[in-house]
Amino acid sequence: MMKINSELTVFKEIKVIIFDIDNTLLDFKKCALKSMKKAFKKWKIPFNDKYLNTFLIINNRYWDRYENGEITRDYLYEHRWQEIFDTLNINAPGAQFEQDFIKNLYNSYEKVDYVEDILIYLKPKYKLLIASNSSYNEQTSRLRGAGLLEYFDSVYTSEELGAAKPSKDFFNAIDKDLGENIKKNNVLMIGDSVNADIKGAHDYGFKTAWFNFSNSKEESKADFIFDNLLDLKKIL
Repeated sequence: MMKINSELTVFKEIKVIIFDIDNTLLDFKKCALKSMKKAFKKWKIPFNDKYLNTFLIINNRYWDRYENGEITRDYLYEHRWQEIFDTLNINAPGAQFEQDFIKNLYNSYEKVDYVEDILIYLKPKYKLLIASNSSYNEQTSRLRGAGLLEYFDSVYTSEELGAAKPSKDFFNAIDKDLGENIKKNNVLMIGDSVNADIKGAHDYGFKTAWFNFSNSKEESKADFIFDNLLDLKKIL
């Protein structure tokens, strides 16, 4: 599935590409499953693969609230796993379990198909950046472990910028750092989240490419919609 909603000429103006991480460069579902299994084993809690779906539903809901400014990241980490355990009828301390889950996630870096191929292709032609709502240490650790950190000039996180995607303040902070020689139409945001990545960047004035990693039925006004990283070669 590939769709171009803009004239191809707009992509010739691109000089800077900003990548999201989870479900764009790294497969979050695989990373989460591996991290969950290790944490469950440490806590001696029997694990069922069906637990992953419960985690994903509740996790997405918490991150949506974070992106909308309803909760802090600290609140997310304090309450996320407790709600998951309550839903699964598991008697375990969620906040403490969260710490082990996060530690495991720091060292979990299952790569999306063709990620290195596309980064090797793009690196000589563009300035490559990272934009994430997760913590700086967590995401740099995962990118380094995956052997991908070397492709990027800078890593921007909501933790450091004091604002989260999709807010204007988040993208404005990156824009200011790029300097006056880079205009908004020179920047392309690539990510899997219609709200945080695509709407946020689009509303700010950047070009957008939606990586429909999960085969979502959502509507997106991205300039380019694709489901395989190698499709980026068709516009860049």
